[in-house]
Amino acid sequence: MPEYCTASDMQQRLTAAGYEFAADRDFDQQVTDQEVTDNVTPAIEHAGTLIDAALYGQTTTADARAAGNNWLKHRAVDIAVVRALENGGREVPPDLRTAHDAAIAMLDDVKDGALVPGLTYQKGLGSSLSTRKVRIKNVG
Repeated sequence: MPEYCTASDMQQRLTAAGYEFAADRDFDQQVTDQEVTDNVTPAIEHAGTLIDAALYGQTTTADARAAGNNWLKHRAVDIAVVRALENGGREVPPDLRTAHDAAIAMLDDVKDGALVPGLTYQKGLGSSLSTRKVRIKNVG
């Protein structure tokens, strides 16, 4: 099953130097496939589980992940970037922390029944969903 974001998405958010800072644990200035497996993939999976939990009862995990929803991708990147940095014991820059916290708040809105922009919901799932929209947090 696909994740909501990829290592490449994280690299685009962080730039090459930021991605290296988050993933390169042997400080050889190269991010190896093993470092991605050990340090980046768990952060992406963590973000995915938080999103899955927020969507529980609204849609199936398989449908949500297969949708390729841009809004969910960006929430996943916001969360995964911070998780990768924290797992390495590195300091999280304030702008990334702010984006992470806003993503968590937006997912809390989804948990409370707000609909994800652009996500198609199956008829019969989430029949008690509200028509509230997610409050978009200004992180910039």
